[in-house]
Amino acid sequence: MEASVKNPHLQKVIASLERTNERVARLADLTAEELNWKPAPGAWSIGQCLSHLITAHALYVDKLEKVISNGWSRNKIEKKRKFRPGWFGKWFIKKVGPEINGTVKSPKYFLPKDSVDKTIIGEFLRQQDQIIALVRKADGLNLNKNRIASPVTKFLRFKLGDGFSVIEVHEERHLNQAERVLALQKESKPV
Repeated sequence: MEASVKNPHLQKVIASLERTNERVARLADLTAEELNWKPAPGAWSIGQCLSHLITAHALYVDKLEKVISNGWSRNKIEKKRKFRPGWFGKWFIKKVGPEINGTVKSPKYFLPKDSVDKTIIGEFLRQQDQIIALVRKADGLNLNKNRIASPVTKFLRFKLGDGFSVIEVHEERHLNQAERVLALQKESKPV
């Protein structure tokens, strides 16, 4: 059994990541054709939404692993210290979160594969397990003082707690997108 996480911010992140896992697991019965179906030219498929998340979050995982393994302030006080999002973290979370209307252009190194196969579901869930393990490992670190460099540029840095929030809201954004594509796909199928 996994040790429970004491930090309330990390508890919230884990709960959100686990809800995402449940949502993605519901896509497991889709065929490769359904995963690759696009509602319009230039739009992303369900598989591309997952591919994008895997690609983007792989870059975060590397950065998180480094910060967590070198992190400082691991003690009882930190487990109780409240996380406060930074100004840059708040701004960035809004840019990648689910509340954004319209599209946000992804950097080219975050772009998804053109097509995927059914293994994308398992690949996504394995990465999620890795991220959840990192969240658990970060329990007790100072989420306010430890910093993570943005995968976009090393000159932009935000709090470790914000790094986990970015992953959380980014997933929600693209899972909402994938579920909209699934609904459109169902509507387009003849009865």
